[in-house]
Amino acid sequence: MMDMNEFTGEFVAEAKANLSGIEGVLMDLERSADIPDPELVNRAFRAVHSVKGGAGFLGLSRLIELTHAMESLLALIRSRELRPTPDVVDALLTGIDLLNDMLDHIDDCGAYDISDSLATIQDILARDLSPDVKDDLSASLSIVDETGGRKSFQIDGFTRKNLPDNAALYVLVFDLNAIAESGGETPIGLIERLLAHGEILDARIDAPADDLHRDLADIPLIYETLYASAQPETVLRERFDVGLSRIVPVQTTSRLEAPPDAPADRTTTRLAAPAGPADGREAASGIRVAEEKIDALVALAGEFVTVEAALMAEAKSQKTPRLLAIAERVERLSTDLRDVALSVRMHPIRTIFGRFRRLVRDLSRQHGKEIALTTEGGGVELDRTVIERLYDPLTHIIRNSVDHGIDPPEVRTAQGKPAHGTVAMRARHVGGHVIIDVADDGAGLDPERIRRKAVEKGLMSPDEKIDEEALLPMIFAPGFSTMEAVSDLSGRGVGMDVVKRRVEGLGGDVAIESRQGRGTTISLKIPMSMAIIDGLLIRLDEERFLIPLSEASECVDLRGEDLVRARRLGAMAHRGTLIPFICLSQCLTAATDLPGDTYVVIVHKGDGVVGLGVQKVEGFQQAVIKPLGKAYRDIKTFSGSTILGDGSVALILDVHHLIETYGK
Repeated sequence: MMDMNEFTGEFVAEAKANLSGIEGVLMDLERSADIPDPELVNRAFRAVHSVKGGAGFLGLSRLIELTHAMESLLALIRSRELRPTPDVVDALLTGIDLLNDMLDHIDDCGAYDISDSLATIQDILARDLSPDVKDDLSASLSIVDETGGRKSFQIDGFTRKNLPDNAALYVLVFDLNAIAESGGETPIGLIERLLAHGEILDARIDAPADDLHRDLADIPLIYETLYASAQPETVLRERFDVGLSRIVPVQTTSRLEAPPDAPADRTTTRLAAPAGPADGREAASGIRVAEEKIDALVALAGEFVTVEAALMAEAKSQKTPRLLAIAERVERLSTDLRDVALSVRMHPIRTIFGRFRRLVRDLSRQHGKEIALTTEGGGVELDRTVIERLYDPLTHIIRNSVDHGIDPPEVRTAQGKPAHGTVAMRARHVGGHVIIDVADDGAGLDPERIRRKAVEKGLMSPDEKIDEEALLPMIFAPGFSTMEAVSDLSGRGVGMDVVKRRVEGLGGDVAIESRQGRGTTISLKIPMSMAIIDGLLIRLDEERFLIPLSEASECVDLRGEDLVRARRLGAMAHRGTLIPFICLSQCLTAATDLPGDTYVVIVHKGDGVVGLGVQKVEGFQQAVIKPLGKAYRDIKTFSGSTILGDGSVALILDVHHLIETYGK
């Protein structure tokens, strides 16, 4: 049997996973409050009940109390006695926030004050329920077996009345230690499996609560549950054969007190409450792996890439066919290992999109606006570390869309627009990058207001002529804001410059489009991974640098007069048009005699391309990204470094910053 620390860690991970998607479920219920989707209600039931079940095993009374109150609301929504109106959903969302906070501080969760949340739920029940439902909720029904013997469970009349007609009642008794010794599941896994075949109405751990803080294998650990299921007793015995000590068919009686001579129960930890339907579905299978183990796997894959590069370099230098063949096989294995290791750390971007539905809902209600969030491309995957670091920049953008971009309903109606506004988040793959667009259908940016503010800030002179397309990026300047009044959301000039810095810190880029009266779109271009990349190794003088392959599109020759002209003008002819040209030898090395023969690496910059002049292109290189030391962190031209196969170090170019710095 796992010890208490292992079980606590397992419980917190499972509970956080169960709660992760419930905010979206509750907001979907709110949108269809008159006819709530039973499947959505049951999903919320299962999530909250699983948290309650695990908390019961650990004796976490505050978690049990809060989840029980939340289940009461969900039970009433399922039976159509209560509508998921905004205040009901607010109460449940507040409960989810509190549960997540308690799970983050599991050792101190007993000290949390949950009285306000419980009082809010009780106020809703007192206000919105009919007298008959209130009576049913307060009616306590006893549980008896076929001989008339009382069981140490009871349920309320409302729960009994709303059970499916074909559901029978049982008391199931499990020996958890026997389950563990057989190589079976954790207690939380047992709860999930029970929920797949019926409803857990009440439950308890038959052990003194103080004992639950000892090694679980040292105490008799009996789990008893009052269970409702449409499955026959014989089927239940088959499905729960391991660890099932007894199964007793039971029924309810009228409102009765326990007889005076009833034996006193041992001190127990109660778990209980209604759960999802008996739909016959098994709990999803899978293996939960600690994030530090995944990070260690990626790090080892990165070291293997470095060793493989050294082996390939040695094989090429010795020109031994057999050694070269082995090196090529190792190279293929290294690539496969890298891809698998990185894929394990990739998460669908919907995990972050879902968090913004709650933000948009709360902000729009707070400011009297009707705004819906739509998402597209939620299945696009990004490195987990990248996703987490995107949360703050995207929050800034959405807050600006709600506060600056989308007008109140009456203003939109007067402009001939629908009363409700829309913020759309879209993700898509482009090469080795993911593009995330955040678009609103609001008022758009006013170029003249941006121009006035830019002159005021000293970013341009009053007589300077700049077209609208060049004006828009000025909103990313530090301290820049076009708002006349400061709000509690934005207008302080501390948002969009943060967005640009954070995205560029990820090796990405930001672009903006806006049309007055039509809305604004801000696009983030983000590399898929920050651990291992494919690069193009180049040489400048005696130094080698790496250009991320996702930034490069092709290599071309540039010699003689064409090279001289490109260096003088800062532009070169490419496929029938002029594109910007930057000679990296002039920018990054101390060389005074520039080479006569130059290659040009064509790289992406927004919707266009730029030519980077280099002395030599040495070929493709897998690179494990190493951060620069503290002394070099302010040198933004480089995003990191990597160790090459011969043991030397190559700096990785930050193409976007390089173009902005030297392209002027």
